[in-house]
Amino acid sequence: MSLSAPSVTPVPTHPLPMMTTPQNPKMESSMSSSATTVMRLDLKIGFIGGGQMALALAKGFMASGMVAPSKVLTSAPSDNNLMLWRQLGANTTHENADVIMGCDVIFLATKPHIFPAMMAGLEITGIEEDPKSKLQRENGEASNPDNIISPNTRYITTDSKLFVSVMAGVTIKSLTNALSNIAFNPRVIRAHPNTPAMVGCGCAVYSLGEGATSDDGDLIRNLFSSVGICDQVPEYQQDAFTGMAGSGPAYIYTIIEALSDGGVRMGLPRQMASKFAAQMTMGAAKMALESGKHTGQLKDEVTSPAGTTIRGIQVLERAGVRGAVMDAVQASAERAVELGKN
Repeated sequence: MSLSAPSVTPVPTHPLPMMTTPQNPKMESSMSSSATTVMRLDLKIGFIGGGQMALALAKGFMASGMVAPSKVLTSAPSDNNLMLWRQLGANTTHENADVIMGCDVIFLATKPHIFPAMMAGLEITGIEEDPKSKLQRENGEASNPDNIISPNTRYITTDSKLFVSVMAGVTIKSLTNALSNIAFNPRVIRAHPNTPAMVGCGCAVYSLGEGATSDDGDLIRNLFSSVGICDQVPEYQQDAFTGMAGSGPAYIYTIIEALSDGGVRMGLPRQMASKFAAQMTMGAAKMALESGKHTGQLKDEVTSPAGTTIRGIQVLERAGVRGAVMDAVQASAERAVELGKN
């Protein structure tokens, strides 16, 4: 059985303010409002799964000017999420195989527990060995005999594609084993970004897996760095990062909400309390990143002897807030490990 050409839903592109018209067919320069030069990729970027994490990344890539909306293809089973993608100017499809066949870089962004069933569905959809590969195999002309495609193998694609998983807990070994059944020589990277990438303030880590090259790593680093900060880490640190920075925005939103509640309790209007709680949090984070000072020192600089702040700190310590946050990170990281085993 052979697959027909990908059937996608194109939508007229609606360029975001920081984007420019393509000039160079390989890579082009795009200028943001802050006059920062961003090199736009001439690659097709695919997302299997169109949920919040994928949408945050795509919006961030587009807003940075690194990826044109017309170069993005996303798959999802229903139009509930895909409508949002089409509003961005991206192409959409209901077939995951379309993304694999049509894109150069494929982000795997489904829920971890859905991944095995999704892969099982793709294995049924493979294509026959392409004529060129078959001829090379039969004539003994393959450049690497170890990589000759078996005549009985059915792949979605016979090109070596770059797959980037942003699924919590799913290991490189599991990814490689699954992808090798549907793609020839898949290049695998495990990554974990977070949703603030949508506003250019994300953080991400990645680990190179089977087949992935240093150039692949540089490409992913550049993509994630266009929407925040990014580091390469050994795979064993992935779950710890998930617990701290992947889930971390939700912890901070909870704290901001609690600060706002406290402000309202003491007489501030809700809108003002929420706005200033968020601004204060952003300012404190910026101080921690840019001052070069330990967070304990920054805390002490706000805490005067017998003053208002130390009274509040005492309450937080009595309530065990520090330990509760540490426990939250641990619980989230342990859950990520559990998801990888399912």
